[in-house]
Amino acid sequence: MFTIHHDARGRLGVLAPKGAPYVYFTTLFPGICKAWHRHQKQTDRMSCVSGMVRIVALAPNQPPKESTFAIVQVISGERAPMLITIPPGWWHGIQNLEAKEAVIVNCPDQVYDAAHPDEERLPWDHPAFGWQWEKRNG
Repeated sequence: MFTIHHDARGRLGVLAPKGAPYVYFTTLFPGICKAWHRHQKQTDRMSCVSGMVRIVALAPNQPPKESTFAIVQVISGERAPMLITIPPGWWHGIQNLEAKEAVIVNCPDQVYDAAHPDEERLPWDHPAFGWQWEKRNG
């Protein structure tokens, strides 16, 4: 048994909370994106197992200011399965491209520490990135 957290964008549940591997899932409701965030230590290893998503990652070591970022965009999901690895320092976000809830499984190399989370966040529409999500965002 595990706890599932809900918000207006989707759900999150930790499947294997302690030790290695640490595994959790996150969902996105139709049209929603979860962006932007990055980790300083953690490497994300994720796969969309239901639905189709756009994963966008921006090159590291770029402070959020008016500049050009190197952008990597991948479309992945049940019709194009793949494991996506996002190293520390990369800003990234995920957008659901379908009319059903998308499910992403993540196996990061770090266990989540609620007292000292390795996560920095910026709004989905932050102007420094120059990225326009195509649908409703959150």
